This record gives sequence, structure tokens and C-alpha cells, in this order.
Amino acid sequence: LSLKLLPTSVADISNPAFIGCRQYHANFAVETQLIFKPQRVGQFAGMVCCQNEYYRIDFGKMMVDGVASLVVLRTENGVSELITRKTLSRAQNRKQLQLHIDGDGDQYTFSASFGSEDTPFFTVPVDGGHLSTEKAGGFTGTVIGLYASSNHPVGNE
Repeated sequence: LSLKLLPTSVADISNPAFIGCRQYHANFAVETQLIFKPQRVGQFAGMVCCQNEYYRIDFGKMMVDGVASLVVLRTENGVSELITRKTLSRAQNRKQLQLHIDGDGDQYTFSASFGSEDTPFFTVPVDGGHLSTEKAGGFTGTVIGLYASSNHPVGNE
């Protein structure tokens, strides 16, 4: 599957470049391969765990301070926070990434490895309790999927 960068983001009330599936179980694992080289600030590609535009977790590659980076952003009540950032060398930025999300109740673990390597170089646990329908409202639950944008917000640093 190939997604084209669109100027809309999951932070907007619009139609972003996104394809996802509702999270049906409290415990889950999802994985995708990512081939993407961000060229400028705002370009983002990766995965998102999304309750709505105000409550989500974004996991992927983007430019931060002019450097390609792997990031995890947590948005609660419309306020995005950069949870962690791993800068990528030029050689690393050219490599294919395996992005992996494990869910265990409201605890999510985001990890990444290069190509077919089994050992992740990046692992970050994040509290996903804000994605619950009790906290975020709504009725559909969390949707997890692939997402790309040419205008993605970086979040507070």
C-alpha cells in the first residue's frame, strides 16, 4: 500500500491520507513496513492510534529541527506532546523501517527496527488511557492505521 502525502492531518477535521481498522481487543500487535524520507518540516508518515482528532498517538518519521527523526507524539484534548524523538542518520533515513505497536490494555509499546532485523533500536512505552471512550468521548473506540501528511504538527518540545 502506498499513501500520498496530503496537506491535511489527523489533527484536522477533514479527510487525511489514512487507512485504519478499529481496535477490537485490549491486547493486540500491529506491524507495518515504512519506506519514507521526509524532505521538510511537516512531512510525516507512519502509524496512528486515534480516538478522534483530539485524542491520539502518532508514531512515525518526520523532520524535527531539520533532522529526520522517529517520533512518538501523544495528543490529549487537542494538545500534542512530543513523547520521544530518535534522530536518524542519513544512512538510517534511507533504510526501510519496521514499525510495531503492542497493546496491553491501556499500555501501548511502540518499537522500530531496520528492515528484517529482529532487534528493535527504538522502544517506547506510552500510557494510552486517554484513548478510551470514557476519556475521549465518542462510541467507536480506537482506530489504528497507516497515515501520511505533508502538514503534520510537531507538538510541544
